[in-house]
Amino acid sequence: MWQRIQTLYLALIAILSIVMCFQTTAYMMAESTGAIYQFKFPGVVTASGDTYMGMFFLYLLLFIIAALAVLTIFMYKKRKLQIRLTILNILLMVGYYALLFWHVFVAKARLESEGIAVEWHLNIAFCFQLVNIVLAVMAIRAILKDEALVRSADRLRS
Repeated sequence: MWQRIQTLYLALIAILSIVMCFQTTAYMMAESTGAIYQFKFPGVVTASGDTYMGMFFLYLLLFIIAALAVLTIFMYKKRKLQIRLTILNILLMVGYYALLFWHVFVAKARLESEGIAVEWHLNIAFCFQLVNIVLAVMAIRAILKDEALVRSADRLRS
């Protein structure tokens, strides 16, 4: 199990997803006052530490992505299921980005309705899910190589 390269890829997906929970993914800066609104756990946090808007489902999705990656590691005997779970994980990662952008635009609209003009920026942690998607694709390719190797060995035995 641990000697396969896809295990490393899936473990990195789990680690990066957990790290993302504790990093600021994006932030918005008020143009007039310079106040900063950070997108980090548990939601949009102001400089004074007040939570402006909760984003519980976004962080729940990150934990589901990490848990699914760990679960997929232990499905090493069922390679087809491993591929399906990894594809599901990619879809969840894309869903994470959709949910994050939805939160950004809702928070921006909410602040602008209060008369606060803001512009939003992305941090380096934003790219972690992109790295996870690439790692997941690499894991699928490695699983497919293992499947081809097993099939060729089965042909030689019969």
